[in-house]
Amino acid sequence: FPVPETVEGAYRTLDLARGVTAYLDFIPATSAWALAGGLPAPGGVALTETLMHSDPLFLTANTETVYAIAAAYLARGPLVIEVPPRSGPGLINDGYFRHVLDMGSTGPDMGKGGKYLLLPPLTDTPDKNETFEGNITVGKVEAALITDFEVVEGLQKVEYAGETLFAARSRCFKNLIALRGFTAEDGSPDGTADEFKRGFKVYPLSELGAPPEMRFEDISTAAVNTIHASNATFFEEVHALIQDEPLSCYGPELLGQIGALGIERGRPFAPSNDLRETLDQAAAIGNAAARSLTFAPRGAESYVYGPESVWYTLFPGGSYRWLTPEGARDPDRRAAFFFAATFVTPFMSQQFVGKGSQYLVAARDSEGDWLQGNRSYVLTLPPDIPAEDFWSVTVYDAQTRSLLQSPQEFPSLSSKRGGLEKNLDGGFDLFFGPVLPPGAPAGNWVQTDPRGSFFLILRLYGPGA
Repeated sequence: FPVPETVEGAYRTLDLARGVTAYLDFIPATSAWALAGGLPAPGGVALTETLMHSDPLFLTANTETVYAIAAAYLARGPLVIEVPPRSGPGLINDGYFRHVLDMGSTGPDMGKGGKYLLLPPLTDTPDKNETFEGNITVGKVEAALITDFEVVEGLQKVEYAGETLFAARSRCFKNLIALRGFTAEDGSPDGTADEFKRGFKVYPLSELGAPPEMRFEDISTAAVNTIHASNATFFEEVHALIQDEPLSCYGPELLGQIGALGIERGRPFAPSNDLRETLDQAAAIGNAAARSLTFAPRGAESYVYGPESVWYTLFPGGSYRWLTPEGARDPDRRAAFFFAATFVTPFMSQQFVGKGSQYLVAARDSEGDWLQGNRSYVLTLPPDIPAEDFWSVTVYDAQTRSLLQSPQEFPSLSSKRGGLEKNLDGGFDLFFGPVLPPGAPAGNWVQTDPRGSFFLILRLYGPGA
C-alpha cells in the first residue's frame, strides 16, 4: 500500500495534471465567455463602424472587414437572427466556440439576406425542455445532432408563420453571432456599417414579424478586454461559465475533469490554499504550453510550404474540428487555435474556392528567430496572389494576440485599402520594423514596437485554387 507521503504526492500530481489539461481544454469556453462579456447586453450589437483599431483587446481581429457581433442567449427559448443582403461571411458558434451554422455569403442565404432560427439545447433540466414545434417538428432533433453535428446535418429549412427560416440547434444556452462585411472599393466601411444597422437583428421567435429595434455600439476604438485570464483566475472563470449551461454544452468528460478540481455546477468554488497554489502552477504551465502550441507547432503537416518554411496553419489536416482522418480529435491544436483566435467555420479550414478566407501565420524570420519589434524585416509576396476579393497582412502583439498598438492607424497592409507600391514583377515588398527603412515606400511599411515581439497573419479573402 502507498505510504502517506506517496498518497499526498500522487494527489498533488493528479491535481496539477488535471489543472493543466483543464486549462488547455477550456480555452475555447473561457475565450467565448470573455468575448461575450465584452459585448453589449442582449438586444445590442458590437459594430466596428470605422474598422477594428488596436485599442480593443480582441484576439487576432482583422482591420479590413466590418464586424457585427452579438451574444445570443437561449435560456428563454429560440431566437431569430435576421441577416441583411450583401453580408460577407457570417456564423454562429456556441459557448465552447463550436460551429453551429454559417450565414451571409457562406451560408444558405448566399449573401442575399435571410432569417435564421437558433434553437436551444435539449437539456438535462426538465423545466427547460420546452421545444419549438412549428409546421414541422424542428424542435425534435435526432440525438446525433445534439452531440457533434456537421453543417448539413445541423441545418434545416423550416416554414413558420408564413416565413422561411434556416434552423439549427445549439448545444449551449450562450452563443455568439458574428457577421463580417466588406468595405467599398475605396475602402470606406460606411455603407456596410449602415447595412448592418438596418438589417441585422436578433430577437425572440415570439416577435417574428414585429422585430424590436437593435442597439448598435461602435467598438472600433473602445477600451474593451475580451481575453480570458492567464493565471489561477482562469479557473474561477470556468466555474462561472458552467453554472447556467446544460450537460450538452460541455459534456460529462470535461465537467468531470474540472469536477475533480472542485469546479461544479450549483456549488461554490472554494479551493484550499494548497489546491489554489497547485492551480496557480497549472495555469502557468498551461499558458506556457498554449503559447508553445500556438507559435511553435509540432508536426510537419502544420507548415504549409514544408518544414523549412516559417509559415504555418492552425488547421493542419483541414479540419475545423481538429479531427484526424481516423476520427480522433487533437486537443493541442484546438487549444492553439483558440489561444490565438475566435470563431470557427469550415470556410476557414477547408478550401472553398472563391468563398470564405484562408490564413497563414508566421512568428519567426527566415533564420528561425522570433520576430522582434526592435528589428527590421522585409516580406516579399509574389505576383498574382490567389485571392479573388483581396489579401492582407496583419501584425499582432505576441503577448496579447491582439492588434499591435502602433502610431499608425492600422497595423496592417492590404490590397483592398490601396496605397501599396508594386515591384516590377507585380509582387510586393512589405516592411516591418520600428523605423521606415531607407528607400522603402511608406505605404508598404508597418511600424512595430521596439519593446515587444509580434507575429503576422496573411489572409486570403475569396481564396483561389
